[in-house]
Amino acid sequence: MDHTCLLCRAIYFPTAPFYIIIIKLITEKEIDFVAVRRDERIYVQVCRNLPEKSDREVANLLEIKDHYPKYVVTLDALAAGNINGVKIVHLADFLFAENY
Repeated sequence: MDHTCLLCRAIYFPTAPFYIIIIKLITEKEIDFVAVRRDERIYVQVCRNLPEKSDREVANLLEIKDHYPKYVVTLDALAAGNINGVKIVHLADFLFAENY
């Protein structure tokens, strides 16, 4: 089993009781998770490391033109911040966050 699959499971199981989790395709590009609860929604892209010279993980999220939070969740401890409204967070920070 590859690392990305393990990361997806680590995010899916803790959030599943609180959100409806779906996988979404937007303009032929995949978003790993869209979590929906009542009128709330979050978009989550998962990667082991954020590629330095590629916007692949962030670009899919930037194509979504709504106001809901968008995240790239990674194991890379140094990759944190915000890229045009997309929050880059470490897996542990995401899992232990009180609010998304």
